[in-house]
Amino acid sequence: MSEKERKSWDLGRFLNTLNYFELIPFVSDLQKLFQPSDRPSVNLNNDTMSMILVTGATGGVGKRVVRRLLEQNYYVRALVRDIQKAKSILPDEVELVEADVLNYQSLNTALGDSTVILCATGAKPSFDPSGPYKVDYEGTKNLVDLAKTRGIEQFVLVSSLCVSQLFHPLNLFWLVLVWKK
Repeated sequence: MSEKERKSWDLGRFLNTLNYFELIPFVSDLQKLFQPSDRPSVNLNNDTMSMILVTGATGGVGKRVVRRLLEQNYYVRALVRDIQKAKSILPDEVELVEADVLNYQSLNTALGDSTVILCATGAKPSFDPSGPYKVDYEGTKNLVDLAKTRGIEQFVLVSSLCVSQLFHPLNLFWLVLVWKK
């Protein structure tokens, strides 16, 4: 690293990034202790606001999306594969439903009265070469088909940077970016 690059590197920004992605767990806990919460409580009795179904809610991006939606006082239903695990990750205000993006019928049941689907799913690294295809392509296709069938008002797809770059290193993980496109 050159002297110029060393000077432009920002330690504070780096630490904020690590904290945002909760790679230094105790820092965010300390911040919560010392920062007053001015967030209004979520009014779960208001029937005028839409329910948002978030898939991939326990993942790195999904759990942050869920928190932001709650901060904006949206009703959130999280589609999860393991409710006990989700309870340890997501806030209590979130309605948890157990389903699998690869099982269309379970998706239909999990959708309930939701009017918005926010898809933040992603295959976990594994030795199964079909994982990204199944989750990032077939699972997302199931959600899109369900949205069309049920007349969903909005469908939001959270994808990845570099999906148009075939020779990106992430594609070494069973072409994950190809299937996210």
